[in-house]
Amino acid sequence: MQLTAHLGGVHSAVGKLSEGIEAICAYLKGVKSGAIAKDHSLLREVQSLCNRLPAQDPQSKQKMLTDYNDVLLVAYLSSLTKTANESNELVEKFNTVFEKHRRHRPF
Repeated sequence: MQLTAHLGGVHSAVGKLSEGIEAICAYLKGVKSGAIAKDHSLLREVQSLCNRLPAQDPQSKQKMLTDYNDVLLVAYLSSLTKTANESNELVEKFNTVFEKHRRHRPF
């Protein structure tokens, strides 16, 4: 439950970030094409944001891939656990019904 809520929040934050990046890209493309007038203070803010982004080095890329694979593994294990639990519940229900049937048969 808590993980689902957390992942929902992260998904929402990533969506907002993506929208913001798209807006900045559209603004920069408009300025480059001349369709939008240059606002130097806004361009400085965009430059400041770009400077705060971490540089991509091979180690950070490897760490990101490791984290990504860990997340996929956890999701896979979660799916397997859920499936095993549902299978166990189905077997228990089947055994309960089968036991009731066996008790009512006169041998």
